[in-house]
Amino acid sequence: MINILVKSAIKKLAFRLATDKSLRNKVKTGISNAKELNSQGELIKSLGKAAGRIKRKLK
Repeated sequence: MINILVKSAIKKLAFRLATDKSLRNKVKTGISNAKELNSQGELIKSLGKAAGRIKRKLK
């Protein structure tokens, strides 16, 4: 059951990436920022902060 949900979510994301230019630009920007943070050794720290923000919003 979970496998079907994951597959459908990936298909929706792929379709959206293929059709939405602004989303593609956001993804490209995010990837380049992640590469820059990784080269500086700050990627894990920033991911932890983002996870904390999401956790707070869910509570």
